Amino acid sequence: MRDSLSIEGGSRGSCLPITLDERGLRLSIVVGYAGAALHAWTVWNRFRDAYDRSIKKEVTYRCAAHLSDAQLRPYMNEMGNINVQKLCLTTDDSYVAPYELQAVRDGTMDFKPYAQGC
Repeated sequence: MRDSLSIEGGSRGSCLPITLDERGLRLSIVVGYAGAALHAWTVWNRFRDAYDRSIKKEVTYRCAAHLSDAQLRPYMNEMGNINVQKLCLTTDDSYVAPYELQAVRDGTMDFKPYAQGC
């Protein structure tokens, strides 16, 4: 019974045997599975991060949409966008436009999780 695989090959016509024993073959399979698992974990984390950002964005928009225009007006900047950081539960500056709030109030804004770069 053979303990190793032999492949004939080389450059410029020389025949140098390249052997790959069973232990090396098993190791390459394990390394392949580990690489595939790492890639799957990375893609899953990217999706979860994008999903979490989407949920936070939706909660922020819905929170701001429940407030009256009189409550939002003091937080409006010179461009007409409203900074809802102090009004809603968000840690970063979130600017929403009045037409976006109207779309949330009407139920026409679509909140879907998205993954960038996957």
